[in-house]
Amino acid sequence: VDLLARGGARIEDHWRSGVAETWLREGRYDLVLLQERGGGLICGMSLPPPNDFDCEAAEQAHRALLEAARDGGARVALLG
Repeated sequence: VDLLARGGARIEDHWRSGVAETWLREGRYDLVLLQERGGGLICGMSLPPPNDFDCEAAEQAHRALLEAARDGGARVALLG
């Protein structure tokens, strides 16, 4: 079991760092759980400040990490 987390970080932040993608493509995992920063995936709704959440970038990051995890042989679940 590994945990990649940083207070206030978004999935996009972990994707852009390259660390998550590298770990996932190594094929070390059977199951990967993705959990976005609190409330971020409620795209299109008003969120309290600071609202620096980019729904399009979030979708791109989730898709990229999903692909990397699947390439590494893992199943993926998104926690809400």
